[in-house]
Amino acid sequence: TNPIFQRELSLLNVPARGTATTTTSHHLCDDIIAKMTSSSSFSFLFLEDHEDVVAVVQNCSLLCVSLPNAYERKTRGTVWMTTHALCFEPKNDSDKDEDKEPGSRTTRTRTSALAQVFGESPGGTKRSERVEGKEAKIVKIKYEDAIGPSIDTSRVERNAVDISTAKAVLICGNERREIVRDETIVWRITMEEEEDGEESIEQRLRTPANKLLNISKQKNRQTKCEQLAFLSRQREGNLRFDEKNLRVKGETSRFDAPAAKISPLVRRAGRVRVTDAHLYFQPLIVRDSKAKKNIANWVALKDVVAVARRRYASRPVAVEVFYEVSDDDDVSNKSKSTMMRGSSVLFAFRSESAREAVIEALLKNKIDESESETTTLSRFLDPTNVEAISKVTNAWKIGDVSNFEYLMYLNALSGRSFHDVAQYFVFPWILKEYGGENDSNNGFNSDKHSSNSANIDVSEASVYRDLSKPIGALNPERLKYFQERMKHMEDMQKRNQHSQKPFLYGTHYSAPGYVLFYLLRCAPKHNLKLQNGSFDKPDRLFKSISETWSSCLNNNADLKELIPEFYIPECSRKFLRNNLKLNLGHRASAPHSKIDDVVLPQWAKNDPVRFTSINRKALESETTSVHLHEWIDLIFGVFQNDCKNKMNSFHPLTYEGEINVDDAASIDEQMSLETQINEFGQTPKRIFGDVHAKRRREAWRRWKDDGAVGAKRKTNRKSQSMISQLEYENLGTTTEDNDDDDDNDDEDEMVTPIPMDIRASVIDTIRLVSRRADDYLFVGDDDEEDAATNGIEALKLNDSPSRRAASPSNNMLERSFSDAHGIDTSLDKQIESVVLGNFRAPKPSDGDGADGSHVVKKWSRRTHNGAVTALECFADSNVAYSTGSDGFVRIIDMKNGHTIRAVPASSSTITNLAVLRQSVVASDARRLPIALYSTSNGNLFAYNGEYGSVDRVSSTNLTPITAIKVPSMSTEQGRAVTSHANGAIALRDIEKRVEVSVFGTNEFSGDGANDVLVDPQCHIIVSAHDSGVVKAFDTRSSALKSVWKQSVASRRNIAARSIAFAPLGDGLGDALGFIVAVDDSGQCCALETRMRGRIVAAADTTTTSSFANALVSANTSLRVNVDGEKNIVLSGFAQNVFRVGKEAGVLRDENDFRDLELRDDHDDDEKKKHNSPSERIFTAACFKTGSDRDVFVGAANGEVSAYAHRSSHIE
Repeated sequence: TNPIFQRELSLLNVPARGTATTTTSHHLCDDIIAKMTSSSSFSFLFLEDHEDVVAVVQNCSLLCVSLPNAYERKTRGTVWMTTHALCFEPKNDSDKDEDKEPGSRTTRTRTSALAQVFGESPGGTKRSERVEGKEAKIVKIKYEDAIGPSIDTSRVERNAVDISTAKAVLICGNERREIVRDETIVWRITMEEEEDGEESIEQRLRTPANKLLNISKQKNRQTKCEQLAFLSRQREGNLRFDEKNLRVKGETSRFDAPAAKISPLVRRAGRVRVTDAHLYFQPLIVRDSKAKKNIANWVALKDVVAVARRRYASRPVAVEVFYEVSDDDDVSNKSKSTMMRGSSVLFAFRSESAREAVIEALLKNKIDESESETTTLSRFLDPTNVEAISKVTNAWKIGDVSNFEYLMYLNALSGRSFHDVAQYFVFPWILKEYGGENDSNNGFNSDKHSSNSANIDVSEASVYRDLSKPIGALNPERLKYFQERMKHMEDMQKRNQHSQKPFLYGTHYSAPGYVLFYLLRCAPKHNLKLQNGSFDKPDRLFKSISETWSSCLNNNADLKELIPEFYIPECSRKFLRNNLKLNLGHRASAPHSKIDDVVLPQWAKNDPVRFTSINRKALESETTSVHLHEWIDLIFGVFQNDCKNKMNSFHPLTYEGEINVDDAASIDEQMSLETQINEFGQTPKRIFGDVHAKRRREAWRRWKDDGAVGAKRKTNRKSQSMISQLEYENLGTTTEDNDDDDDNDDEDEMVTPIPMDIRASVIDTIRLVSRRADDYLFVGDDDEEDAATNGIEALKLNDSPSRRAASPSNNMLERSFSDAHGIDTSLDKQIESVVLGNFRAPKPSDGDGADGSHVVKKWSRRTHNGAVTALECFADSNVAYSTGSDGFVRIIDMKNGHTIRAVPASSSTITNLAVLRQSVVASDARRLPIALYSTSNGNLFAYNGEYGSVDRVSSTNLTPITAIKVPSMSTEQGRAVTSHANGAIALRDIEKRVEVSVFGTNEFSGDGANDVLVDPQCHIIVSAHDSGVVKAFDTRSSALKSVWKQSVASRRNIAARSIAFAPLGDGLGDALGFIVAVDDSGQCCALETRMRGRIVAAADTTTTSSFANALVSANTSLRVNVDGEKNIVLSGFAQNVFRVGKEAGVLRDENDFRDLELRDDHDDDEKKKHNSPSERIFTAACFKTGSDRDVFVGAANGEVSAYAHRSSHIE
């Protein structure tokens, strides 16, 4: 009854054997070859439902022997044996084809029908000379079409079998499948004999194929299904993981079980192995079973960032593993991760217990600190974790998460996946004005705008769809039909004539057919599989936005919502334009109108990028933000099965828990239920038990420009992150990761054209929230007090940033630096305030000559569960950054010491800290800066205090970092300098994550660097070393060795511990002044920078102290600073005391230094003065506080304290 097949029957009406003419066969093949446009290689998309590949037999050839003088030559290729058919894939390597020897005239002149089917030219010439460049087609011979009870051994040719059929299917790439019919078609498959004497065709092909053929001939469908299911399950269970596939010898296995990798419309059986280092998937069937190369896909566990539970065919047996390949990994390099292209992979297991076991294995404690967040991020993808979900919701409420990001998160949280078209991401129709004939009443509310307007104003509420109603309820007239039908179901149920639960809508808003309807032009093979080898009727294809919207409003069988692609400009041209030049037919109403690109609304100006950009802008608009929570209640919340109040009820098969597939009475019934579920679609898992909260009124403003051309877009992958005017023309057309030259059985595993970085934005969103979890503990409504934003004034976010760094990303730092304003070098005083800070040591007290000056404690807070390792203050925002041995980075309020933000940045000790001060004259100086910190294992990270995100800047091979410094001028804020334990000094470009230069590489010799300085313009770098030497390097020079050296140690084997700049005169100007250095014994030296490091002064800083030599011990680490008055200040002694000296330019001897005590009680000065050394040893200090008298210190017990001059404290 299919008209296409009827046409083919008339066309392919080949006479019975013995009566066929050459002309008939030529017409048959000429018609087939005329439609060939692309090459065909076997794809799992060519399989039918519940059809599996059993074996792959290579080095075969195919010949049709039923029509004399029509098929004269064998075609080489590979046989794919499936549970339903034999598929012959012709060989694409033309170089190995042999020329046919000259023969009769007939042989040279007659066109071989089989040759034309497989793209060969007349006369048996090479494939490189094939007619019109036509490509081969795959021949699929189904067992059920076989004539006779078995496949017979050929009596004519050795190592060959003959199979007689009534028809065969020809498959070629993105084209409709052709069916060749005749009374009898005899195919001969020959297998070349192997030199090593391997199994014959009898063992490898005939015996197993006959067994499958006999099963297919079973008249009882249930028996046939049970036998095929048993064989498949047995074959999958017998697969064992090949230990040769392990990447590292000695890997410990944590989990090993049968599984299937799920991709759209494809189930790929295999085995999953989890070790202590890698996740492996070994497919059951590979193209080349004899290949010596690694046949297992793998991904390193260090790259796994989250794990989420999923359903597959309504069973709770699947798991989705999200992973990120680090920047130094090239996915095209086969020595790197070879799991799958994309950002995640979906596995289905045999049971729920197996799924839980693999999750436990993947989340087992790891050593590498970069992976410590995996468990945390996985909790945010657990729909039962109410606390985590509420934090993401709160972030959305206040505008830290956009509408697009929030919908992506809710889809992932509810079990949706890009790997399963039955559970694909669902997005709402937002606008209702598309320029159609009925658009004036779209949504069935009157509006004042012309439906055919060439422009659209997204600020007008009248152009928006009503988000409080499902698609089926937008048309009141159509809704009456659904309600009457449901009432009829209820009446039948009351009379016991209908056992099924009544429902409103018999079709779903998200189903495989709808997803692939939208993605027809970028996923034609998937559409062909879904439609049994042919595209749908032209009038039912996706051809116009306006017609599709009109159908959704008026057609009783059409209730589909949208997919995220409609809101992503980057992929718009891939699915809205016919880039593959598919032959989609002609409309019945307009025979001369060929279906090509999707017809867009007039206001899109025939530009897919403009169309999706306006959609995105509408999604982030005020109108949508006010009502989006209502649509969320319909899809993910309390009203997803409410037929009375919200008119939102679908077939019971779509809801989780309504049916258990495993309870089916038979395998046949079970398969039928699975097919219904997969074809009909599934409702997302219910997430919210109460009505969803509203978004705050002003939250939308932060995203009002999102989607606009030229707006910045975030990414944490290598792909493009900004839509510039120059790139506008190519936007949405580039391909991703499709340049793999090797055979790839997974080439069709993804249907979505969405770039990988945007698909992974779910991880970016939850990482943002997890890093700032304390900020989202409670967020009130507009009329309530917001406890999460009651922090200090400096933490108020910009009300309308075009974009912000929502996650660790390559461009996080770039965006922050791009906001920094340039600074004129004439502003020396401002630069000086950054270099020195505003702290001024109090003057010595008057009296009997004793040094009685001191500072007293203002407050003290236990901030870390371990020693405070570094402190940095940012006076403009009145906050301080602290790091500790507990691996936390904390932002604290300088007024009271309360923690504002905290992030568990590392499982290792954080050793060093530096703050990137964007500009001392920036108009937006209250924004929190980026901090750089290093860990004990040598990694360098960036922490964005404004947005709570952490990004690895580098994984160094230069041994652990001992100090980090950044230039103070805003124009150089993309640079940083690090010193290393092996003596290397690295100049780094933070934005690009590269080492610009590494100095002193020829001077290592174990001379470790302890401290480093860089001038404001990043021209001069100075370092202090274990040898007691201070070295200077010029970054403008091509030479990487020091330009001068100077020993500052008081004696041999004493290390130069710390250095600081001491300006000369008023302002820095062009002169750097002095370098002040201190060694481990407490000796301080002043070096002239312009005189090649000449020492101009030296003094022992401890001899005149009231505590004498008790100040210095083996456990101390002295640090030198210069205060706002250019006085030298030393910290890090064994006692709670600083040593304050004069300016470097006038320093003479030890008498120029005095004690500055840090006291807990200003009322008991004398007692405190003569106390023995305190048990609370200070381990870090910060003088650049912005206050004249305050200083911040960190202690070994984790306390951070603020001290002020006594008079200031009393005031």
